[in-house]
Amino acid sequence: MFFPSRRRRGPDPFLGWKIRLFWAGAALGLGGMVLESGWWVTGGIVVLAVAMILALVSRHRWGRVEGETGSHDEGEGP
Repeated sequence: MFFPSRRRRGPDPFLGWKIRLFWAGAALGLGGMVLESGWWVTGGIVVLAVAMILALVSRHRWGRVEGETGSHDEGEGP
């Protein structure tokens, strides 16, 4: 089962890069649509995919709260 935590995770070391990559990918994609250039659209998709992978890696690696094991005890309520 999925039990979301409302605890703060701390600062994200890659937040700035994720934002920059999102804007770069969006700009490339939209520019490619306006110019009707498949290369630009593909570049935008690649940049957005890299940003998504970075987001998943940073969440997996730095997403845990200190002292949290990642498992949920059976006796606790949601």
